[in-house]
Amino acid sequence: MRPIAPRFVLAFLGGFAALALVMRFTRPHTPPHQTPEFPRTNTWHLSGTCIIEGKSLPWEIWGQAEPAFQYERRGAAIRTSTVSSGEILLPPLPNAPQVVLRGLPASGRNHLATLAQSAQQEKDLLTGLPTRYLVKDRKTGQPLGELAAHYNQPLPEVLREPLSAPGARVYRLLPQPPDAPPQSQVSAYGVTIQGKVIEQDREGNIRLALSAQPSSKPPLALTAAVSVSEYNISVGPMSGVPLENRTPPRDDQKGLYVPVTYQGTDGIWLRLVPLAPKAPRPRTIRLSVWVEPTLRPDAAQLLPDARLTRGRVWLTLPLPATCTSQLLSSPAIIAKQRQIYQNVFVAKGPTPRRTGTTVY
Repeated sequence: MRPIAPRFVLAFLGGFAALALVMRFTRPHTPPHQTPEFPRTNTWHLSGTCIIEGKSLPWEIWGQAEPAFQYERRGAAIRTSTVSSGEILLPPLPNAPQVVLRGLPASGRNHLATLAQSAQQEKDLLTGLPTRYLVKDRKTGQPLGELAAHYNQPLPEVLREPLSAPGARVYRLLPQPPDAPPQSQVSAYGVTIQGKVIEQDREGNIRLALSAQPSSKPPLALTAAVSVSEYNISVGPMSGVPLENRTPPRDDQKGLYVPVTYQGTDGIWLRLVPLAPKAPRPRTIRLSVWVEPTLRPDAAQLLPDARLTRGRVWLTLPLPATCTSQLLSSPAIIAKQRQIYQNVFVAKGPTPRRTGTTVY
């Protein structure tokens, strides 16, 4: 038998590698909003019922992979989302107009991917696509909803129109303008945030109060959590503040403040770090406040995946003209805060970073 020529072997291997390369770059591409389980599904329509507090309500979902679009209706609550923005139509309250919220962040959640992880499925034997979803409570096993699924149907154009209802009022959840003047009250993200320094002692320590109320009339019944400074001191339920949005408060003499403790309804206590002991007495303090609005409870139940725009606002608060004679911090707390300052703010440079342990 004649031996195989080396040139023939090299040519064969080269051709095989070229074929593999062509197949790699010409195979069908799955858009980012689709999932590997549904590579040929560009639109989907799910309809059925959901159970909220024992009541059966209509539940409908429309979705499109490219360009990305999401629509969900549960009862009288509707949520839409595109690649750049989102809207919510809140269910009506007694003796009040319906409310539309705009300026929301786009939701990257794909309904099919979410249901694939949380619901039981019945699949078509030919296509392998789910035709029915049964959603149950993970803890109790009680049914929460049922949806019938259809795919690759034309998306109704009416769904792309801005959400509205007869007599509805539209509110945009906008951030604080970057050129806003210094003030102690700011309206942003659908709520009004107000701060006040209650008292200051002779060493510069202060006690302040923060509040957040819906800024619309009639109220949207939004709730909000607000927090101040690096250590995530809250006056409402918080799910966490991104590190880049934690900025320690400073006064007009560049004095730095760190939280001492949180005293419930008595206010938030801040300890002045004496960067310049002989500096003139400050007149104002500037706070970076993280605002996280949430839907009122009834709407949050209907739209559990809805997210509201959240972010940071700046408050400039006047300091009291006179100081209280009683120290607002005990010697032990003062010593502890000085140690924190040395470890966190000095040792690690001007940009504070929180460690895994709580330091107050």
